[in-house]
Amino acid sequence: LAAAGASNAAMSAAIAAVEGSRQCVKALEGRRRASKHVGAEGEGEDCDEETTGGGGAGDGAADGHASDVDTEMTSTPPRKKASPEEAAAAAMKRSMAQRNNNHKVLQRLNAEILSHQVNVRQVLQSNRQLIPLVTGESKQKISRLLHDYAQEARIELEGAVGAALLEGPGDDSDGAAAAAMITAIKDLALIYPFLQKQSLAIPVSVKSRVLKMAALYDLPLTMTTLEDEVFGPAYASLPAEGFGDARQEIDRIRAKVREELSNNVAEAATT
Repeated sequence: LAAAGASNAAMSAAIAAVEGSRQCVKALEGRRRASKHVGAEGEGEDCDEETTGGGGAGDGAADGHASDVDTEMTSTPPRKKASPEEAAAAAMKRSMAQRNNNHKVLQRLNAEILSHQVNVRQVLQSNRQLIPLVTGESKQKISRLLHDYAQEARIELEGAVGAALLEGPGDDSDGAAAAAMITAIKDLALIYPFLQKQSLAIPVSVKSRVLKMAALYDLPLTMTTLEDEVFGPAYASLPAEGFGDARQEIDRIRAKVREELSNNVAEAATT
């Protein structure tokens, strides 16, 4: 609980830092524009003083300078106005560059929060008196909520298999159903964040957050719930013979989820 609370606080601080950096960038751009505007006005005043100062010789020099400027202005070709397609392409390029920068910032923040979570777990392992007491009522609420989410996931899997059987070819309906099952398992909001190559410090999905919290409370009970409502029914939906690859993929997904949930626990759980 302490680790989860610290992680949420760190993520909030990280988001605030990103927003602050954006405001700083906007402020700097405003200063640059203001400084350019002031510089242009100063140059204009200097030019006015030079043209108004002096006698006839000064007037003649000013007239000559003005004629030279007019000649340069007439000889310089006008700036080509960007077409709508070019303007759209430039806007898209700026947007992609901004997205790339934001992605790098989020990756850095995610790595920092993960490191912070590891440090918190180490502190809790060394100082168990800091771990807050979990009441039976809180544990039951999280367990019931996880059970409901797992049942929803089971319904999603059954719907995906049923749709594949109806739409798939008749001669290979079992293969289409197995492929649909594997795809549906990977796309479940409950476990999707735990199947990514890069670990996420704080999942976006509420369902995956509940799963993470339930693992902190009781990892063996959490895995039992997933086995009864998700992985077990997935196995049962496969034909009795063949489809070894599909079974191996389900085993791989189960092992990956268990590994990610175990990493979130202060100490390795044994089952």
